[in-house]
Amino acid sequence: FVRHLDGEAVAVGLGEHSGLPFGIVAGLCAVSLVYARRGEVRSAIPLLERGLELCTTYGFRIYFPAFAGSLGHVYTLDGRLAEARGLLRLAVDASASEQRVHHSLWLALLGETHLLSGDLEKAASVATDALAVARQLDAAVVSELLEPPVEGLPGHELGVRHGALRVATHGHDAVGDAEILHARVQPLRRELAQRAACLGRGGPRL
Repeated sequence: FVRHLDGEAVAVGLGEHSGLPFGIVAGLCAVSLVYARRGEVRSAIPLLERGLELCTTYGFRIYFPAFAGSLGHVYTLDGRLAEARGLLRLAVDASASEQRVHHSLWLALLGETHLLSGDLEKAASVATDALAVARQLDAAVVSELLEPPVEGLPGHELGVRHGALRVATHGHDAVGDAEILHARVQPLRRELAQRAACLGRGGPRL
């Protein structure tokens, strides 16, 4: 981890030295995501905030969803749920057209923020959307990589395409993230529905 972080810090330094905002943003993205994955929230936040500011200032649309979504996620971990929801909504909206491979991830993280905020209905709804988007993306990847029909492919080409398919569908945890969140919120959603039904019948408040 330390070697990796040192290398990314050098990338930030080179970007700073060049004076090119895009290089700085690329380096900030690499370093901040390492911190975020390590759970070092307080180290990740200032880097993500600076990267998001640069993306907004210079119009770097390709990096915007990553910074907005990742900052929203670490804000969630830091207990700043209201700010997190706003940033994750921005990431969801931006990734609908840019960086679509991460769209379901930001949806899943937005659902988790709703869950931690106690809004079970929104959490369940967003988790369902995240799962649908992830499955739709995987279906598109499968269709593209296995066209023409499998029966017409030479053996080696079929192997290459299956290898590419594995990388494309497992190189990112979008489906896994969505499935996990979906599984987490569904029992809560059922409990909420049961409570609402009980109240509707004039039963006791649970």
